[in-house]
Amino acid sequence: MDRLTHDFDISAYQVQQWNRLILIPYHDIQYVESSNSKCIPHSKGGATYNIYKRLDTIEQELNDPRFLRSHQSFLVNMDYIRQADKHFELLTGDIVSIRQRDLKAIRQ
Repeated sequence: MDRLTHDFDISAYQVQQWNRLILIPYHDIQYVESSNSKCIPHSKGGATYNIYKRLDTIEQELNDPRFLRSHQSFLVNMDYIRQADKHFELLTGDIVSIRQRDLKAIRQ
């Protein structure tokens, strides 16, 4: 599998779903939510995927400056933030929590 995916565009996140490989371009990922033992990337158009990895691992794999760890359960794409108050409101209307102790630094 590594040989086949070696030449793919590096600006896409690879998700293994059953027997197929899905590439999600970074610019399409709105945010990644951690829930119990899985992470759920929410992409443009409303598509979601279940990934059985830790959010820390996904954050390292993405390794892109547009992604901000706003809370222990959320990694948000800053391109989709409409408003920042006590939480982020995304362009889609979704609400993403902000860690209270880092609220001031994150909002800046």
